[in-house]
Amino acid sequence: MTAPGLFPDCVLPGCRQPVAKIGDTCDTCRTAFGAFLRPTEAALTATEIAERDRVVAATYAARRT
Repeated sequence: MTAPGLFPDCVLPGCRQPVAKIGDTCDTCRTAFGAFLRPTEAALTATEIAERDRVVAATYAARRT
């Protein structure tokens, strides 16, 4: 288990760049993905992000075996 950081991570899976608030996209990802990113009506909550990342990590682990 890791200690929480001062700022939350970027909302995109796998990105650990800090952002101002939960659900934001970092400037690096905005630059890299540009027009491929689309705004949503509501940002994901910390709980929704954690659940999504748990499922993605489990899928990656299953594919490695």
